[in-house]
Amino acid sequence: MKQSKAFIIVFALMIVSLMVYLTQQLVNGVFVTGNFVSIVVQREQAKMIALSGVQIAINQLLSLEIEEKDKDKKKEGMDAHVAAGEESKQQEAQARLKVHDKKFLDQILPFLNRWRTFSFDEKQDGFAAELRICLTCEEGKINLNEAFDFKKLEFKKEYAALLKSLEIKDKLAAGELAAKLQDFLAKRQRKLEDISELMQLPVCKNLDIFYKPPEKSAQKKEEAQPNINLALSDIFTLWTESYEINPLLFSDGLCAMFTFRRPLATDPELLKKKFKEFKSQFKLEIARDWDAHWETLKILYEQKPVFFKEMQGIFSKEFGPRTYSVISYATVGKVTQRVIALVKKINRPHAYDKQKDEKVPTQQAASEENEAKSIRSKYDYKILRLYWL
Repeated sequence: MKQSKAFIIVFALMIVSLMVYLTQQLVNGVFVTGNFVSIVVQREQAKMIALSGVQIAINQLLSLEIEEKDKDKKKEGMDAHVAAGEESKQQEAQARLKVHDKKFLDQILPFLNRWRTFSFDEKQDGFAAELRICLTCEEGKINLNEAFDFKKLEFKKEYAALLKSLEIKDKLAAGELAAKLQDFLAKRQRKLEDISELMQLPVCKNLDIFYKPPEKSAQKKEEAQPNINLALSDIFTLWTESYEINPLLFSDGLCAMFTFRRPLATDPELLKKKFKEFKSQFKLEIARDWDAHWETLKILYEQKPVFFKEMQGIFSKEFGPRTYSVISYATVGKVTQRVIALVKKINRPHAYDKQKDEKVPTQQAASEENEAKSIRSKYDYKILRLYWL
């Protein structure tokens, strides 16, 4: 009897231990599955928001075109006053400045190469999230495919001297990058298809591929610091239509290599007066001779490089950015999705364009057509490349 009772006790303990183990495994399974499902949902939400960030940036660029149409009449009225001699010379210059360009200086330039943050609230938007987007202009970078002459297998004379003078402090000596690029492109004998191909060069392995905009300091009292690292895609591009560079749109990487003041995350707030001053002095005529109008550029870049005058041959003679990189980071919970899109301005084929002899069948159709014309731009932005980081 005593042996029988002891056996029953041991058996009961084994059953209890097994139940405790199974319960623990069940609880762990529920928690792991719940956390996994939550992360998957957050990842998909962050992915959709990151893609939405690209569209938000495109809409901001398109709004410049739409607002230009809305203000055509005001512009015409101002031009009439200028013609009548009722405006000063400064106002006359500003009157000639397109509304599109004014809006660009107001809405895009202060945030170029810098983060713009949007917050989503759970009560209003259905979920809590943070979206950060940054625009960089491809016209402010060196187009390697256009700067290099693949027939002569050498850099065009406008770039040869410039690239030899460029250096990256503590990373590349002056002329080192130019020599390596010369050899690489001469052996390749055809245009690059993607900037990442430059990572084959040992000299480029110290550089990042994709641009990371400057961040604000974690401590509010500390001043924001410029970027330390440089990115290949922030120095070079393949997507512009010319070898020329627009000095007003210099990328962060070129600012570093040309010894300009580099962008800071806090610039949109701290430099409001400077951006306003720059807008008041900016004229399209500046593009004809950037060196002669350095005092205007000085408001933004501060220090003038010693070889700035020699760079005139590669500077564009008109102001008209068309190609951008859109960096979009979306964070939901503990998940962050990052995407970079290359977008280019194109002429939009309007859905409401009709043949001259075609008649509008109804009054409603005519109304819808007029509404479409009033809200749609004649331009659109096409996504050329999409990179998930």
